[in-house]
Amino acid sequence: AQISDLTSEIKRLNDLMKDQQEVSKAQVDNLSSENKISKDEEAKLSAANDKLTTDITTLQNTLEQQNKQLAHSKQQNNDLAQQNNDLIQHNNDLTQQNTLLKVQNNELSLFTQEQSPQATIASDTEAELTAEIDRLRLRETELTEEVKRLNDQRLEELMGVKR
Repeated sequence: AQISDLTSEIKRLNDLMKDQQEVSKAQVDNLSSENKISKDEEAKLSAANDKLTTDITTLQNTLEQQNKQLAHSKQQNNDLAQQNNDLIQHNNDLTQQNTLLKVQNNELSLFTQEQSPQATIASDTEAELTAEIDRLRLRETELTEEVKRLNDQRLEELMGVKR
């Protein structure tokens, strides 16, 4: 909209300049031909015409620069919109991954609940087996001591016979 407004303003100013130039030229021609204008006044009109031309050129250059800046801003806006779309897609992907992880977590929780009684039984069995192993080790120690005592006693008896 700004570009259109500025373009319309430039056209209006160009038309105004052309009209002014035609009027100025006609005035110069009329006055010069009738010798009603002095050379100083003709120079002033020419200078005013030159100034108007310069002002219009400056305005056109300013408008071109603003058009370039606007185009650059539009490109930046498009780039940001694309980045925003990429972030939205990434967020959607993460949401989907999160949902899958929740499902897997629920499945694992159900599996753990199903395995819990078996784990308790296994734990109880392990405790019973550990207690039995400890009892057997103690019995082994007792038997080892008994064998040693009997060996020592037998050795004493044999040594007593030899004496």
